[in-house]
Amino acid sequence: MLRYVVKRLLLAALTTLGVATIVFISMRLVPGGFAQALVGANAARSPEIVRAIEERFGLDEPVIVQYW
Repeated sequence: MLRYVVKRLLLAALTTLGVATIVFISMRLVPGGFAQALVGANAARSPEIVRAIEERFGLDEPVIVQYW
C-alpha cells in the first residue's frame, strides 16, 4: 500500500512539472509577448504599461529565473 501511494505521489509530481513546463512554453510563444497580449490592442499606445506588467510578473528576468 505504501509503495502504491509513493508511486502515485511521484507520478503526480511529474505530471505537475510537465503541465507547468507546457504552460510556460505556451506563454513564451504568444506573439508579441505575454504582457502585450494581456494589455491587448492598446499595447502599442502604452509601452509603459507593458513594461510595468513585465516588471511585476518578472518577465524582464532571464528565462531560467522566470521558470523557477
